[in-house]
Amino acid sequence: MSKVYLASCNDELLFDDLEECVQFIVDNSEYPLTKTIDVFEKYQPEHKDLLDVECILENLQCRAEDIGGDYAEDYTDSVYYDKDKQSDLFETVLAWLNENLEQPTFYTAGKLLETLVVTEELCKSLNIELG
Repeated sequence: MSKVYLASCNDELLFDDLEECVQFIVDNSEYPLTKTIDVFEKYQPEHKDLLDVECILENLQCRAEDIGGDYAEDYTDSVYYDKDKQSDLFETVLAWLNENLEQPTFYTAGKLLETLVVTEELCKSLNIELG
């Protein structure tokens, strides 16, 4: 399981490496020993996690209504309310994505695993000197 680290002195930067995260805290905090690091499970989505068939159908429905008005209000109903057809559409689009597009390389923080306190001992164990 991959982990990512979030320093309490910056809630936007995720680090792949604990040492880099602690070094960032030491370099960017007046009082590094008052800081913590949240350790998360790394969540890196795949195409299947980003694909939403209902969004595709809703988009089609909106575009149909823009063109056909009230006459198009039930355009996607035969698929929208049929889970088997939705599953077929999902698999078809997913296969196309997998064949034509690289998997995402971005990631975010998933489940919180633990919170570490930045201590002198932690810094020493990572060979990081306190200012």
